[in-house]
Amino acid sequence: TDGYNFINTDDDSGSSGTVINASNDDEVQIINSGTIQSTVANTPAINGNGSTDLKITNNSNAHIKSVIKTININSGTNAEITNEGNITSTGAETIKANGAGLKITNSGTISGKSSGIKIESNAINAIITNSGYIYGTDKKAINIIGDNVTITNESGGTIRAGSSDDTDTNTEVNAVIFYNEDDDSDYKGTLENYGKLIAARTAVKVSMQNVVITNYSGATIQITDDDDTNQTAAVQISGDNATITNKGTLTVKGSDSHSIEVDDNVTGTKIYVDGAPTFTGEV
Repeated sequence: TDGYNFINTDDDSGSSGTVINASNDDEVQIINSGTIQSTVANTPAINGNGSTDLKITNNSNAHIKSVIKTININSGTNAEITNEGNITSTGAETIKANGAGLKITNSGTISGKSSGIKIESNAINAIITNSGYIYGTDKKAINIIGDNVTITNESGGTIRAGSSDDTDTNTEVNAVIFYNEDDDSDYKGTLENYGKLIAARTAVKVSMQNVVITNYSGATIQITDDDDTNQTAAVQISGDNATITNKGTLTVKGSDSHSIEVDDNVTGTKIYVDGAPTFTGEV
């Protein structure tokens, strides 16, 4: 069925299975002001597989939650997710997507155990804009495997591997990771940070070629682990042809940690400084 609206104001619109199934449908609009929930393992609260122009709006104080893959969009096209409330999973990924043209705008909270957001290998041209909070409570708040993904973390936005009450003894890695499993030289990605990117270890990891990172004035990329036995970095480069511009603050703890670390045999890395940037730890 194409072109329908689902408007939810109930506190609990479901408790088992896929609560809303928009698979292979076009121009579906879901507006949630209550709770959409699945409690069954491996079943999303909203399934948009194969959909076109799916629009999901989660309003302030509203909840979308499940055990895993709370919102699952596989091979969809031009989906838009706007979150002002809470989208959470108690298991792995919270938003998991393939396909083309995904747009996520978050001013609320997105939280998952292994990823708040995971953009899979066949995805292309996704845009993620955050002015709220995105957490991977165990690791990897945003996990990018797809091509030409743009992440903008706005002033006031926090993307964190870990949770808001983590301490310096925690070990979560990668607020943001770009990872191209096929080492495709045509892949690329963009990260623009005006807010905070935080992890216990290695806040930003680049294992993809052609990634451009800009840390703007007033922004912070930070690791919090102070264990000197673990050599980590605010930004770690493992892919060729990365470009890093720091106008803000890169900060680490531990004498073996680096502001920027470029792995052996990596080529084409460009590092620029502009304005009055701050580096805590060696480059």
